[in-house]
Amino acid sequence: MAHSSTFSGIPAQTSHGAYESAGAGTGAGISGANTGSRFAPGRSRDIVCLGRLAVDLYAQQIGARLEDVSSFAKYLGGSSANIAFGCARLGLAAAMLVRVGNDHMGRFLTETLTKEGCDVSHVRVDEERLTALVLLGLKDRDTFPLIFYRENCADMAVDEADFDEAFIASSKVLLITGTHFSTEQVNRTSRRALDYARRNQVRTVLDIDYRPVLWSLTGKADGETRFVASEGVTAHLQRILPLFDLVIGTEEEFRIAGGKSELADTLATWCARSRRPRSCSSAGRWAARSSTARFPLRSTTCRFTAAWKSKC
Repeated sequence: MAHSSTFSGIPAQTSHGAYESAGAGTGAGISGANTGSRFAPGRSRDIVCLGRLAVDLYAQQIGARLEDVSSFAKYLGGSSANIAFGCARLGLAAAMLVRVGNDHMGRFLTETLTKEGCDVSHVRVDEERLTALVLLGLKDRDTFPLIFYRENCADMAVDEADFDEAFIASSKVLLITGTHFSTEQVNRTSRRALDYARRNQVRTVLDIDYRPVLWSLTGKADGETRFVASEGVTAHLQRILPLFDLVIGTEEEFRIAGGKSELADTLATWCARSRRPRSCSSAGRWAARSSTARFPLRSTTCRFTAAWKSKC
């Protein structure tokens, strides 16, 4: 079955309490039980990343249309994979939770992560699906042609059976990308991982990772478009926001999550939906206050890795 968005059919969970009643357990609150530190002690991993893992093929003819490109360079890609790779390079104990195909590109990705020191023990090999690919170009400073080859790809088939509670509980942090809530399959898997995280005081991070084409909001070849307003996507993201301690993304990604055209209005909406005591500032920052820690929620085009080492 082709990868297409089914978010409109994903059962709504109208409150954080509803999620807890589904099995998140007594430690599922934002404050958790780790009263002495931002992170639970004694964990063998710093971060587990669940999300996209693909091969990025970058055009080598700068300024050319993709139609005219004659050669590409191959790189590891996918937002979760980039974060896991970057964290490992910073010296953190990072792990990927994902699938690749039983193909040359899947082996390339697994070997690349391994060489960087990333834990690939939970990178499962999918015998029925191929590893995802992305073609990218740089035509000019405002035009970046981008095509995702992700229909029925391996990383969108990651399953609850691919991991257990002990794996999630071994980490200080669980990071999930928004794309891995976009179909019933990955939504179910991601929520199971969140369930295990909240039961074991694992901090949770959402990388919004909004690509309209991956929610079936643009034509299949239009990976370049970075923002399309969608009430369905906004509603779906807002149902999961209370389950995360930290949210990261670009301004466009914050806008889709908040359903507002202005960033300040988006943050105000998030504050209103949060069940935690909080403070909102005009600088665009949101701080959750609990007995254990503050986690800033900030709009940034920078990814998670650069600042993470100082927090672990």
